[in-house]
Amino acid sequence: MYYCRNCGHMLEEGIRFCPSCGTPVYGADAEMKSSGTAEAIRSAENEDTEKLFAVLSYFGILVLIPAFSSRKSGFVRFHANQGLVLLLAETAAWIVGAMIHAVLLTVSWRLFLVASLWNLIWIPLTVLSVMGIVNALKGLRKKLPLIGKFNLLK
Repeated sequence: MYYCRNCGHMLEEGIRFCPSCGTPVYGADAEMKSSGTAEAIRSAENEDTEKLFAVLSYFGILVLIPAFSSRKSGFVRFHANQGLVLLLAETAAWIVGAMIHAVLLTVSWRLFLVASLWNLIWIPLTVLSVMGIVNALKGLRKKLPLIGKFNLLK
């Protein structure tokens, strides 16, 4: 069972283009995968390596590894871009949270609970990370909600 790397549509064996979006199917041809040739094995290893680098993109500062080492792979660059935007969002949330804590705790220590509510922002950020990891493992190029429209890496 194969999936389109662009739209995620399930592909049948032996097709050359995705019936949903028209994207050419590279390395997923049934005859190439099932033949067991050295080229098919190299292609599968390369695909696994790309997925590993794409997953690394969603683990904070580790986004720098795929961002600088995989310039040729569009798939890895896509996920590195999303991981970098997510890292910037997490950094901004941390800075804003620190400022909220400092201001509210300066006013009164009783506002600690109110200041701690800001920590709930980490729930959607963690969900976005998990969504990115799942998409990378499936070999999909799906944009993450809210942050997927930003493009920092070219």
